[in-house]
Amino acid sequence: MAEIHRASVRRLLVGVVGAYLASMGLVSFWMLAAGNVVEGHAGVVFAGVAFLVAAAPAIAFPFSQRVAKRLLLVVLILFAAATLWAVFAPSATPVSLTVKVAVLAFAILLVFRTWLALRVSSKPD
Repeated sequence: MAEIHRASVRRLLVGVVGAYLASMGLVSFWMLAAGNVVEGHAGVVFAGVAFLVAAAPAIAFPFSQRVAKRLLLVVLILFAAATLWAVFAPSATPVSLTVKVAVLAFAILLVFRTWLALRVSSKPD
């Protein structure tokens, strides 16, 4: 009985976090549409999209954990690709070696973790 209560509280909490992230994304778009952003329009749009994309798995979690896991994988791949592009693009601002190593490590660990998960799930029992 306590496990059912704990699972429903977890679903509710994750749903609230997803609603918060989605509202942050929408607020950033409303600020941009209202003209409250003087400089950095591209940064505000990028932040708004990032909040909305990050909210998708959290909003889907209370309804389907399987869908939420797949959405989370897509979100992590998108964030890894965006960080790789931001750090290693020819027009990127110079960043320290530590940041480059951290971005590469994140991408490599994500690929390795995904490969392990797919390998384990494809094994016959």
